Amino acid sequence: MSIWGYWNGPDDALAAKDEVVYKGIDALAAYREGRLSQHDYVEIMRAAKRRLAAIGFEDLSLRGNHLLLSIDREQKLAIDDRGLPLIRMCNFELLKRL
Repeated sequence: MSIWGYWNGPDDALAAKDEVVYKGIDALAAYREGRLSQHDYVEIMRAAKRRLAAIGFEDLSLRGNHLLLSIDREQKLAIDDRGLPLIRMCNFELLKRL
């Protein structure tokens, strides 16, 4: 399954307004490339677990390459309101309903 518009937003929004174009990278690759500190890598893994639990799911084999991050034109990670990288799940194989 492909989810179009993940990095840049919905296609209809992009058609209406020229936005920043992002490219994707998984959390493990971002850590290995030095884009994420060890602390931030661990924190986004914990945040992903918390977010899944909040909606009643557990990833039985959560890995850093299951989390997608976005890189902007300036090669910076897109961040959330807490200053952590925005994350999206990209592997749903081992999700279990709690």
